[in-house]
Amino acid sequence: MGEDLSFTGATGQFTVDMKSVTMGEADLDDALQSSTLFNTKTYPTSSFTITRADGDGTALRFGTLTPVALHGDFTLKGKTQAITAIMQAEPVLDEDLNLRLWLRGSFSIDIMQYALDSGLDGPDGAGHTVVFDLNFVLEPAGE
Repeated sequence: MGEDLSFTGATGQFTVDMKSVTMGEADLDDALQSSTLFNTKTYPTSSFTITRADGDGTALRFGTLTPVALHGDFTLKGKTQAITAIMQAEPVLDEDLNLRLWLRGSFSIDIMQYALDSGLDGPDGAGHTVVFDLNFVLEPAGE
């Protein structure tokens, strides 16, 4: 974040344990983690490297959700693609009163770009789309 509490110059990275990705049913979760989809045995993590953040010019404020688009590179199964995640951000304090940034939002990918075979049917293209809902708290690097 910029000194003015905007998203000017914001960058970062987070890594996801792919076994934590769930659809809420054991059979579906097993299918997600299989070798035809996420192949979590060979590729246990995915990552999103944020290269740029675009806010609407509004400074971050406690108690207010601020829209932000996070642009960057998403890596899944060893393949990297540029994506944009549309998020809402709010500054929060952790239990030690350290400033953190809470983000929530989502992005979707076309699994065909990542060499995933869903084997799912449905409306044209719907069987090839995975939507990631995100809800996490960021802290400065090194903490």
